Amino acid sequence: MVLFGATVEVDATLVRDTLPYPSTKEQGNGIVAAYDERDGPTMKLTLRRSVLERNATFGLLVYGAIADIDGTVIRQTRAQASDSRVGIGIASTPDGNDVPAKLTIRRSTIDANLEAGISIIGSIATIDDCIVRGTGPSKLDEKFGDGVFVWSQLQKDGTVAMGDVSVHRTLVLGNARSGLGAFGARLTLGSSVAACNAFDLDYETATLGTETISAKLIPDGENWCGCKGVLGACQATSTNLEPVGLPSRPKP
Repeated sequence: MVLFGATVEVDATLVRDTLPYPSTKEQGNGIVAAYDERDGPTMKLTLRRSVLERNATFGLLVYGAIADIDGTVIRQTRAQASDSRVGIGIASTPDGNDVPAKLTIRRSTIDANLEAGISIIGSIATIDDCIVRGTGPSKLDEKFGDGVFVWSQLQKDGTVAMGDVSVHRTLVLGNARSGLGAFGARLTLGSSVAACNAFDLDYETATLGTETISAKLIPDGENWCGCKGVLGACQATSTNLEPVGLPSRPKP
């Protein structure tokens, strides 16, 4: 389902086993919401009470659009057939004209995807009352495997679009690399649990153009990290992790 420059509501819908383009073996996304300036000032997707499963490349890709996701399951996204990359549950990035994506994700489960459960690049997201679990590494090279990942992006005019994610009352569990990772971006975390991830909470400095940008971790209430029933205050670490790559613009 590819949506360009429209206002669309998707409710109580199952999107499963989307196939890639036969000639290139690329894509096979579940749902794509992409801003297109030719079709109006905004692209807005409302996704409720739905299941996106076993699609390829991206379960949901938000490209310079506004997305409101509520009560939805996005799981078991497969790698792109052409190169064994990606397999991300939810990904967002600014469009080709540097319009940032804006996401609200509530009461949803992001489960058993690849490379990243939720990837927010140069965009803004609010994640409340969710479960993000079981993200595996890349099928190509065993890299990545982050639950929630946020990264800033260098724009065409040389400025930086700050990635900004707020996470509250959310469980981030059993992801192969970081539970939550911020790369030169802002991450606000409150009343949440990160458990049994390789690194529960990771922050990295990013070099974008001529700027070196430190990650900003902002606590907003108590958070707990640990594993096997032993939880304590979260301790952020910096381990020189490599950021997950940028998604490319989808084809109509």
